[in-house]
Amino acid sequence: MSLLFESTENIEFCLTPESNVIISTVPDKKEKDFFKISPAGHVTDSLKINARPEDIAFLKGFIIDKEMNRYYKWSFNSSKSPVEITGQNADFKWDTEKQRKQLVEIAEKSKAVCIDYKYNAPAPQKAVGEALQTTQVVTGH
Repeated sequence: MSLLFESTENIEFCLTPESNVIISTVPDKKEKDFFKISPAGHVTDSLKINARPEDIAFLKGFIIDKEMNRYYKWSFNSSKSPVEITGQNADFKWDTEKQRKQLVEIAEKSKAVCIDYKYNAPAPQKAVGEALQTTQVVTGH
């Protein structure tokens, strides 16, 4: 990649589900550039973010502006518009009950499968009601 792009820091990259390669470069101290390369090897799109490179996180294709509390889904849908990240309880004024209710609501809506590493048998545990599905993983002792 260093022959194709110049960067003052290490070049980062990821592969999208559509087989595009997303390249992240840092041309100078106040800018971070992203390039989308098609499976045929053509640069098909680019995104330039004017911010300190250390304020931008590039995580599995998501571009996160930590300073401005927003992220970009550009890698996946070519949208250059940032999505605001709203913080819940940013002022830390929620009481314990409100925090518990929020966690319950998140768990009820989640389609996640939790992995529990404390069991010695690989049999999945049947979900109770609307609870999260839990799968056990055999651990070595």
